[in-house]
Amino acid sequence: MKAFKRGEMTFQEHANSVAEIHGILVEIAGVKKEIEKLENEMGFLFPDRDKVAARDALKKRLERLLEVLESKSETVK
Repeated sequence: MKAFKRGEMTFQEHANSVAEIHGILVEIAGVKKEIEKLENEMGFLFPDRDKVAARDALKKRLERLLEVLESKSETVK
């Protein structure tokens, strides 16, 4: 918003940035939900290896999404 107010960013650029951030937030919520679902299904004493691997891959995806979100949010400040 500050960049927009200073005239450094057009309204369309700002709207696009906000839409991208919203999309990332939606994806983060979905990834978190899938991680929780896998953790509930994988078993405690004898965890399903495939589900553990899928959960670990999703955790890496979540980390990457958070990095992208941080990067995108800096352009909107």
